[in-house]
Amino acid sequence: MKNFIAFYVLLVLILWSTACNHLEVEPVDLLTDQTTITNANTTESALLGLYSGLQNPYGLDIMRMDLLSDETNDKLNRPDPEGQLDGNAVLASNFLVEGVWQALYKIIRQTNFILERVPRITTIPVAQRESYLAEAYFIRAFCNFQLVRYFGGVPLLLTTDIGPDSSPARVSRNEVFDQIIEDLQQAEAALPVSYNDPDEFKTRATRTAATALLARAYLYTEDWIRAEEIATQVIDKDLYQMETNYTNLYNKNSPEVIWELFYPVLGDNFTAYYSFPGTLGGIYGLAPSDKIVAAFEPGDQRFEASLRMYTDGTFYIYKYRDPNINGSQDRPILLRLAELYLIRAEARAQLDNTTGAAQDINVIRSRVGLSNTSATSKEALLLAIEQERFVEFCFENHRFPDLVRTGRANAVLGAHNPNGWQPTDQLLPLPQSEMILNPNLVQNEGY
Repeated sequence: MKNFIAFYVLLVLILWSTACNHLEVEPVDLLTDQTTITNANTTESALLGLYSGLQNPYGLDIMRMDLLSDETNDKLNRPDPEGQLDGNAVLASNFLVEGVWQALYKIIRQTNFILERVPRITTIPVAQRESYLAEAYFIRAFCNFQLVRYFGGVPLLLTTDIGPDSSPARVSRNEVFDQIIEDLQQAEAALPVSYNDPDEFKTRATRTAATALLARAYLYTEDWIRAEEIATQVIDKDLYQMETNYTNLYNKNSPEVIWELFYPVLGDNFTAYYSFPGTLGGIYGLAPSDKIVAAFEPGDQRFEASLRMYTDGTFYIYKYRDPNINGSQDRPILLRLAELYLIRAEARAQLDNTTGAAQDINVIRSRVGLSNTSATSKEALLLAIEQERFVEFCFENHRFPDLVRTGRANAVLGAHNPNGWQPTDQLLPLPQSEMILNPNLVQNEGY
C-alpha cells in the first residue's frame, strides 16, 4: 500500500498561517525526520496540519458521499466517478473512493508522527504536551470513524514504523471501533474545555467534541446505555445551546455547533459551489433528491434553511451558501448539539424508555415549529428518529451511514434505486490501487 510505504508526512499549513493570525506559529511544509517537531510552535504547526488535511476535498467529501443515499442526485450525468455513487454502482477504480481512503490515512500517519514525537519534547510543559497528544488522538479517531463507516473493517495504523505496517491487513469493524473509543477516551481526558479565540473554540478539538464523538461511537456499536449516558453529558453542559432559529445554525460560531471545519481565506471549499446553479456561482453538480424535497412536513422551518427553489422550479441545496471556492465562508458542521439529542432519543427507544425518547425528539421538532411526535411505541419512535435525522441532518454526511448501521439500507435504498441497489453496496470497495500494492488486503464482498 503506497500510502504506508512512505514515511514522510506532508503538512499543508500556509493557508492556515494566512487566515489564523492569532496563532503565532510558523507553517511546517514537510516532516522528514524527528527533528521537525522540536518545540511548542512546531507542534502547533503540525497539529494545524491535521485540520488542513480535512480541508482536502477528499478528506471528508461531505457532499458527494451523500450521493450514495436517497438524499442527493448527480445532475451532470457523469459516468465516473460521481455517477457511480449516485447509481450505487461504485467500482474499485473510482478515484473519489481512492481519494477519500488516501486522504484519511495520510492524516492518520501525521497523527502517529505527532504521538510518537511530542512525548520526547521535554521543553513543553507536561500539561501542554498532554493537550497536544489529546488533539492528535481525537483527529485519528475521527479519521478512523470515517473509514469504518464507509469501508467496514480497515487496517489500523498506530505507529510510523513502516516495517510491520507497510502491508497491513484489515481488522474487524469491532476492533476499529475499540480503537476509536480508546483514542477518544484519551482525548477527552486532556483536551481543553475551550480556547480563548472563538474561532479555535469551534474549529479545533475540545473536550466536549471528544465526548460528542464518543457518544456517536457508542451509537454505532449499539451500546445503548453508554450512548445515552455520554450524550446526556454533552446535553447537560452549559457551553452549547440549541440554536433558536434553525436558519442561523450555519452562521459563524453558532451556539449549537460543537465542531465545524474551518477554511482559510484562500481555501478551496466546494460545498456550495457543487450545489448552486450556474447563474448563482455554482455548477449544480449535486441536487437534492425529490425524496428529501418531499420529506419536510408543512411548516418545518428546516425546509427553507436547507433548500431553495431556482427560477426554473428546480431545487438546490442551500445549507452551504457561499459558492466562492477561493475563500468561501461556509463551515461544514461536523458535530452539533441536535445530534446528541437524537443519539439519546435512539438509545432511550432501544432501552424501552419511550417517554424519554419522545421528549428528545420533541426538542428537535419544537425548535423548527412542529408539534410533538405522535409516535409512542418503540418501533414507531425509531422510525420517527430516522425521519428526524433525515431532515435535520440532510446534506451533512449522515443519511447513508445511518441507513446502513440501523439495517434499513436494503429496504430504503432498494426502493429508491431498485435497478441498481445490491445488499453488498452497504460498503464501498477498497481502492483497486491499494489492493494491487498491498497483497494482505481483502476486498469487500461484491466488488
